[in-house]
Amino acid sequence: MATFAAHVIVHGESGPVQFAPGDEVPEWADGLVGDHVLTEPQSEEPAVEESTDATGGEDLEPVDAAPDFTGAKPQTRTRRK
Repeated sequence: MATFAAHVIVHGESGPVQFAPGDEVPEWADGLVGDHVLTEPQSEEPAVEESTDATGGEDLEPVDAAPDFTGAKPQTRTRRK
């Protein structure tokens, strides 16, 4: 059974129900939450993009991969004269 990876509030029959990371997903909430808040995705396997470059396919990432925001911001500003 999947567990929550984040704090989540799910609207149940009796009102909103709060869950914390590590709590198991109850059956009634299974279809109401997305994969982005679960430790084990509900979908089978993410699709893999096919590469047409000459790298041999080593740089393939899942289609559903989230962008990496941990790197440095690219310099786009220029000095005006």
